[in-house]
Amino acid sequence: MTEKARILGDEPAFPQAGFYVEESNYQVQVASMSLCNVAGCTKREFFSAMAMQSLISVHHYNDNVNHKNLAENSLIYADALLEKLSE
Repeated sequence: MTEKARILGDEPAFPQAGFYVEESNYQVQVASMSLCNVAGCTKREFFSAMAMQSLISVHHYNDNVNHKNLAENSLIYADALLEKLSE
């Protein structure tokens, strides 16, 4: 995976705009607006989960499925998408 794709994959999947506020004398003043670092999944994790959902539905999820391969293939698909998006 290229460095550019890795950085893209580490970005939050659903960033939220937020406000930093300063409180003084019962007044709230907006200091600045920026993207907040909110706990959640990264783009790579989100893309992997979507790929895994598709792979599970194709295999009709049963005990004969190799779960380790399923997880690895989900990451392969996610990484391929990140590579393409980073071009």
